[in-house]
Amino acid sequence: MNFKSISMLVASTALTFSLAHAQESLQTLNFKDGRVAQNLRGQKVLASVDGNMLVKALGLAEGNTFRVVKTTTDKLNITHTNFQQYYNDVIVSGAVIMTHAKDGLLQSVNGHYLEVNGLSTSVSMDDTRATGIAQEAIGVKTVMRNYAPELQIIKPATDEAAVMTYAIRIDGTNDQGVLLMKRVYIDVQSGKVQDVEELIAHTDVDGTAHTFHSGQRTITTDFDGVNSYRLYDNARKIQTLDATNADQATSGTNLFTNAKEYTNSTTEWLPRKAIMSTRLSVATNNIFTGLGGGMFPVALLGTPVGTDFEDPSWPQVFFNSTTTPLRAQGWFHFVNPGSSYSGAFVKANVFNNSATDSIIFPINTANLGPSTWTDGNGNSGTYLIDSVANPALDAHWGIARTYDYYVEKFSRDSYDGQGGRIINYMNGIFPMAYSQNNAAALQAPYNSMVYGFGDGIYTNPFSALDVTGHEYTHLVISNNGNGGLRYQGEAGALNESFADMFGASIVFYAKPASANWRIGEEVYMGSGYMRSMSNPKIVSNPNTYKGQYWVSTSSNQDNGGVHTNSGVPNYWYYLLAEGGSGTNDNNYGYNFTGIGLEKAEKIAYRTLTEYLTYNATFADAFAGSLQATIDLFGADTTAAEYVAVKNAWYAVGLGEGSVSVKEVKTINPNIDIYPNPVAANASFTIQSKLDKAVSATVYNTLGQAVKVLTIKNGSNNVPVGGLSAGVYTVSFNVDGKQYVHKVTVF
Repeated sequence: MNFKSISMLVASTALTFSLAHAQESLQTLNFKDGRVAQNLRGQKVLASVDGNMLVKALGLAEGNTFRVVKTTTDKLNITHTNFQQYYNDVIVSGAVIMTHAKDGLLQSVNGHYLEVNGLSTSVSMDDTRATGIAQEAIGVKTVMRNYAPELQIIKPATDEAAVMTYAIRIDGTNDQGVLLMKRVYIDVQSGKVQDVEELIAHTDVDGTAHTFHSGQRTITTDFDGVNSYRLYDNARKIQTLDATNADQATSGTNLFTNAKEYTNSTTEWLPRKAIMSTRLSVATNNIFTGLGGGMFPVALLGTPVGTDFEDPSWPQVFFNSTTTPLRAQGWFHFVNPGSSYSGAFVKANVFNNSATDSIIFPINTANLGPSTWTDGNGNSGTYLIDSVANPALDAHWGIARTYDYYVEKFSRDSYDGQGGRIINYMNGIFPMAYSQNNAAALQAPYNSMVYGFGDGIYTNPFSALDVTGHEYTHLVISNNGNGGLRYQGEAGALNESFADMFGASIVFYAKPASANWRIGEEVYMGSGYMRSMSNPKIVSNPNTYKGQYWVSTSSNQDNGGVHTNSGVPNYWYYLLAEGGSGTNDNNYGYNFTGIGLEKAEKIAYRTLTEYLTYNATFADAFAGSLQATIDLFGADTTAAEYVAVKNAWYAVGLGEGSVSVKEVKTINPNIDIYPNPVAANASFTIQSKLDKAVSATVYNTLGQAVKVLTIKNGSNNVPVGGLSAGVYTVSFNVDGKQYVHKVTVF
């Protein structure tokens, strides 16, 4: 490039700079691949934005519009406005642009859009037929609640062009009784299933609760004015119910129609006598013959009425057992004085609820400890009676403390910020999954948490504090004011991660003496746990974006790895609060000090509620957290908070670190790269004086590997083709030492 062209470039740059600072309204936006992320602080762009400006700035075709769907002004006097995209008056799913303004000037713009051009919005089938196709596609047998189908334009997961669909929410059960809550997108022209979205993100009198997980705690209960207390907190609108053997609702807002109250005669909820396990040691009948095809051994427990059971516990199904012993554990079947109890082992057909080859035996609840039983037909085994705390007390106390956390930290009244009612269903997970090893949050209209008792072998009840906080946070996420976070791919991993972030933070808030960064530690027996936020890899979760253990977001595994890939933002949050040092999977080193949990949780909450849209990616969380930090702590990008946020993301493979990041980006004197900068349609040369060939990787600013090279002695030509404008790093190792060179593409 000659002097004249350089001068023209400088002059052009200066002119652009001058015009940008003189402009009075929004004219252009930085956008790519359906995503917008632009910091406008200091550029004096007026806050008055309308839909036409956005269409023009994004270069969208005729027929596209944006409409304001939400405007709020927060305590920092920042006004947040959400614009929903439409095409020919049909909503575009997940396409929301968010503007953030203060003192009449735009501060930033972010969000997602979809390029829609020439799409027919005519409909070739009615919504009744589409609903039938959707129900058949997910295998629903019984519909619990009907929702009106909505016309929506989506971009299918297969990356095809935009399509017009019926978005049909279905709540129901399949032919095995398993609960399903999904949104199915049906092509209005062909009837093809274009996408399926998961919707299940799998307490006033003070009393003293002797809880299972957390010892003696104060709870709020409701007194009937005579002689009974129940687990109902009027002030917080929290109710805890027993879903044992309850019927799932087919309409209304209650998940179960006949769930029972937990009651007590005093304000002190003491441990009670309960049948905890039953065991079949010797079987002389045909209970193990003809298994398979829906036939399994099953354990039953309840009050005998003839050959049936009254008020039974959920059955325990032995899907993989073909011989004795059969051990049914974790019953938590509490004993009522004056009642008699029996146990049973039967061969059951789980599809038609029939049973044969029954082995029924009496249970004497007079004494604590293990006892043996026989049935007079040569069958025998044991059972265990113990005095145990009711895990429902943990759920009741845990959700109350979670409610208090959100009120105290963020002035948020309940999960929806509007004082919404909260229901805990203890022992309600079995009819949803034929397992006790889970907990779940069910969004509107149910707004409930459901907990399993665990299997009694590897897991305890799933009502530990971090789990209750995690599940409650799923409801906060779905009520974040921006449509929640889609439970799929990177958005789903963010959904799970925010639930972990605040689940852990709630433990530090309510049980600081025993708090740590492990999720589900009290649920797993022994030394196990679900996830580690301080060391994700210890349970095979990634700690680096698209690094080791990363699950493809397009895979069928766990909705695109939502529970696995959450390890990346989990580690970001841990590092932001605590700091740390190490080398990530991109061979980038880091060593910095955290800013403490109090500041970290403020940044995370503001990111979630103000800067993330439904289809948010990790890159959106990265950009949004920086904007949230500026909102909270000022625009100084050298401030400790901003630097820590940036460094924590860099440590997990997104963005670039600052000067406080451990310097591993040493330039090797035997390597020269030219021309640098290099044009996007050209190539650059790596001139090597090394005495051997080395492998090198080119990374973009998100820490993603974009090229893999072999650098040999001499001249190495590297085509730039396919790389967009930006700064890239060439990383390689020589004799155990890491070297990094920068290359700029324009």
